[in-house]
Amino acid sequence: MMKKLLLPMALGALMTASVSAGTVTFAWGAAHSASGGEFIATTSGDGTFKTFCIEHNEGVAFATTYNYSISGGAIQGGVSGGNPDPISLGTAYLYSQFRAGTLGGYSSASSTDQSNLQDAFWMLEGEIAYNAGNVYLTAARGALSKTDAQLQADGGGAYGVMAMNVTTTSGGIAQDQLILVPEGGMTLAMLGMACASFGLMRRKF
Repeated sequence: MMKKLLLPMALGALMTASVSAGTVTFAWGAAHSASGGEFIATTSGDGTFKTFCIEHNEGVAFATTYNYSISGGAIQGGVSGGNPDPISLGTAYLYSQFRAGTLGGYSSASSTDQSNLQDAFWMLEGEIAYNAGNVYLTAARGALSKTDAQLQADGGGAYGVMAMNVTTTSGGIAQDQLILVPEGGMTLAMLGMACASFGLMRRKF
């Protein structure tokens, strides 16, 4: 019985943990919104990509090196709280479309588009007041056939979209961002760690 219980316990613990990833610096994207993304993240472990923040009440400085790890939610959860605060289904869908270049009506050259998309992420993550009329929330409702409440629910890692948990080099918290993890990559890595842990515990018991 003990052996049967150990693997699910190991899997559960590792699937909720963050994975160490490396260092990151940030810069503005072209035509960025007034108070948020697009940001350009340059990382030591996941390349360079465009991202948006998911915590309204925290910040990052440019030309500053931060540490980051990857998990399923924001640490300390920004305005709405939750520790972690899971990435919503709507956020996961919209960011995956953004990264694929298939987000209808969106142009990185438009500060209005960037502001509306940043606001959509903040609304979905409970950071600012929800406005169902936001153009990207409307698009997500239609594409996914979901209610606003369903869009705001935990996405469970849908579309490979995760939280980049950003910290200062001294360990202080900073503004968490969105990151796209290759499908199956993190799950397989965690499964491998879980199986290794299970092997160690099995030998012990």
